[in-house]
Amino acid sequence: MVPLVVVSSIDPVMPQVLASGLLCDVPDLTVIRHEISAVEHRLRRVVTRADRVEEDVDVELEHTCLSCALRADIVPTVVRVAAQQPAAIALVLPVTADPVPAVHALARLRGDGVRVRATVAAVDAHRFEWDLLGNDLLAERDLAFTPEDRRSVGEALARQVESADVLALDGDLGRRASVLLDHLVGGEPRRVGLLDLQPADVLDPATPFSWIGRGDPARARPTGAAADCGIWTVDLQSWRPFHPHRLREQLERLGTGPLRARGYFWLPTRSGMRFVWDGVGGQLSVGDVGSWAGPPSTRLVITGTERDPDDLRDAFDTALMTETELVDGGDGWRDREDGWDEWLGR
Repeated sequence: MVPLVVVSSIDPVMPQVLASGLLCDVPDLTVIRHEISAVEHRLRRVVTRADRVEEDVDVELEHTCLSCALRADIVPTVVRVAAQQPAAIALVLPVTADPVPAVHALARLRGDGVRVRATVAAVDAHRFEWDLLGNDLLAERDLAFTPEDRRSVGEALARQVESADVLALDGDLGRRASVLLDHLVGGEPRRVGLLDLQPADVLDPATPFSWIGRGDPARARPTGAAADCGIWTVDLQSWRPFHPHRLREQLERLGTGPLRARGYFWLPTRSGMRFVWDGVGGQLSVGDVGSWAGPPSTRLVITGTERDPDDLRDAFDTALMTETELVDGGDGWRDREDGWDEWLGR
């Protein structure tokens, strides 16, 4: 099995620095780097070894999105390079790419002799809090995949950090940013300096790595980190569903400001469906993630600063159905129009 290290970042330079360090330290390592150009609708692939650039080619894409890039070139290239039996492969994903779908696709390659060994997020420590909780869009930094890519910088960064086995930090986090990381991911991803990353940090077979479920908003749990430096986490739970109309009224209170919010919920109008809640930096995404394996419930884990946690608790309680409204078990709501078709489909 050829070990594969998957590297992601919202910065175009740091992953190259990291990959160059691995090239110097690991004999017979191959680096595969991809860049997406939204303007030219192409994917650039660069395959490098310690002593040479083996490939530097452009691939036209039907759509400049990660799914097309994975299907058209990233996965096939990993399989082709792995067949040459290098000591290891470092795959540098396109800047701002969500590593979760990439790792899921790559994890299916074990029959092709490839094993995902670790995921690494290269992070600018000095800008971490602003990048995560600020309201900048990727398009405003010329980092969007397509003209329709309206993701915030925080959304891209959160997905990378929360799914990482290792955080490669460029610079000193400082106390406040370190506390913020503690609240988001605890001590599970190991933190190393970008220039201090060693092969053993990502390739040591004795070090257990488990990316399955990591970064999934539906599995969000508080890390147990104490409130400090103005950073806090609230864990909002109930067996009751959200009231469809009151939830829309409370969206601004629950979803705006410097917050990272993850969780799941249900609606009495769609009682068999489990919905995920994924918000950061003033943007909120909700969607259907299948049916419930057990009794439905509602849970939001929200980490933030500046906002009053009690205001979030009040907004959450206000948005919930009351026990009186659920006296019939919610049966009276099942055929009602709930106003959520635009978000959740019909």
